[in-house]
Amino acid sequence: MDYAHPDYLEEFERRHENLVRIKADPAFLAASKIHYKDAPWKFITDWGFTYEPRNPGTDMVLANIPFVLWDKQIEFLEWLQDKWQNLERNPRPPNELTSGIRDRILKAHKQRLHPPADIPEM
Repeated sequence: MDYAHPDYLEEFERRHENLVRIKADPAFLAASKIHYKDAPWKFITDWGFTYEPRNPGTDMVLANIPFVLWDKQIEFLEWLQDKWQNLERNPRPPNELTSGIRDRILKAHKQRLHPPADIPEM
């Protein structure tokens, strides 16, 4: 997914197709439960939503937005699950997984909501 210019219609269509398959085939539902048990980040990406009340009235008209995890978020959840399954107490995430994540998220949202003005040619 292009996070700078997301195509939520495509994401809604993909999720709808999965929902239709789950409703039509109980075996697919059972397989999905097993699949998501071992990879909860895939469940978040396939079914999760986030709510942004400031979007309506802007170019981002949706308030309910499909939650699609970034690669670093997935890496962090994989790391976290590994530590949890191995019963590690007080694990410290590697810096490459956590450093700057908040800043990158804020920067991406700022650019999406307030794109830079035209820069004059030099």
